[in-house]
Parts: sequence; structure tokens; C-alpha cells
Amino acid sequence: MQPRRSRSIRSSLCAGLALALAAPVSAAPTQSAFDSLVDKLRAVHAYEFDVDATEHAGTVTKAATMHVAVNIDDHSEQLVILAGAHHGSVVSWTGGPDESVKLPGMMSVIPVHGPLRDSKFLSLRGNDIRVAELQTILDCYTAHRDSMVEAPGPMLDGEQTISISITSKDGVVCDGNDWQQERAVTRDEVLISRATGLPRRRARYEGTTLVEEWDLRDFTMHGGPELRPAEGTKQASTR
Repeated sequence: MQPRRSRSIRSSLCAGLALALAAPVSAAPTQSAFDSLVDKLRAVHAYEFDVDATEHAGTVTKAATMHVAVNIDDHSEQLVILAGAHHGSVVSWTGGPDESVKLPGMMSVIPVHGPLRDSKFLSLRGNDIRVAELQTILDCYTAHRDSMVEAPGPMLDGEQTISISITSKDGVVCDGNDWQQERAVTRDEVLISRATGLPRRRARYEGTTLVEEWDLRDFTMHGGPELRPAEGTKQASTR
């Protein structure tokens, strides 16, 4: 009798083990594209990229191509206007309410100082230089996280993207673009590259009307403090 019972116990254990091995394993929760980008920036001290920026205000459109260099440690930023109005100019900010502008050619000897929202050099809609900082974008989205939606995005230059959007009927107002005209913006969307996890495009809408679009490319991320905005920036185009 005892051997038969032992065989029965062994059979039950084997059956239980087989069922346990066959049971589906719960997948670990997938991190959102937004949280992945936040984590990616934690190890970065400085970064740079190119951006094609287009803004619309009524019947007026302003477009420019810029090289952006941001130093997180110094909390400073530099934009080189590569194409568009005032191409060849270099706009720098090191904190405070003003920016420094070096015009191209001999005019660069004496920098011009002006308010952050000087639309003559940067934004048709009153956005200031801080809008180009990834941290500013992330802070804006964090402030509106209750309306944040992630979804599959469109193909962009053959690259798959993830759409992250925030909405507010009272206006998507963020640090750096909280000018009165920006209060008409009801939707803000960032397209994140599935391949790199970095932003490829940011667009802002008044209802269904596109009023701002920034195409970002050629990111270089620096894990140390070696980059300074005064260094490592591209030469301005002579177009």
C-alpha cells in the first residue's frame, strides 16, 4: 500500500508543477514613453539639436531653422539661427529676464541685450528661448498630466512615433510660453521616436488649427559637463 501512495503523491506533484509551468507569466508593466524620456534626461548634463520652427499668428507665418545647445548644469542656453530672418545671429541666455543677441558680421562685436520675448529674433507668438529646453516641455506636460494621453503616432520620415498630448479648454499654459496669445492653445502634442525615445516633433493647436510646429533632429546628448553653450555650436549658414 505505501509504494502506491508514494507514486500517487509524486504524480500529483508532477501534475501541479506542470500546471505551474504552463500558467501565463504576468508581464511587467511597460514604462510610458513620457516617463522613459524623463529617466533618459536624468543622466544628461547637456544636449544639442537642430530644430525647424514654424509659427502662425493670424495671416502671418514665421519660419526659422536653429541649432540649440542647452547646458543643464549651468541652466544656460544658446540658439544659432541657421536659416530664416536674422540668420547668422546667436541668441544666448544665462538666466534672468534678458537675453543676449550677437548679430552676424561686424555687428557681432557688440551684443544686443533685450527681453526674453523679443519677437524680432525668436518667436512670432511671444515664446521665449526657454521653450526649446526639453525640461521645460516635460515640466509643462507634468503640470497637465491629468489630461495626458499616449497613443501610437504617425510615421515621421519613415520612423515610428508615439504621440503624447495634453489638452485644456482654458489654454495649455506653460513656463516660457504663457504669453496671453498662448492661452488660446487648447492642445499640445509631442511625437516621440520609438527608436530613440527622443522628441521628433512638437505641435500646438488652437482648437483644430495648427499654430506652432517644431521638428527636432540630430540630437547629441552629453553625460558630462564638458559642453558649454558658447562652445560646440554650429556655424551659422550664410544663406
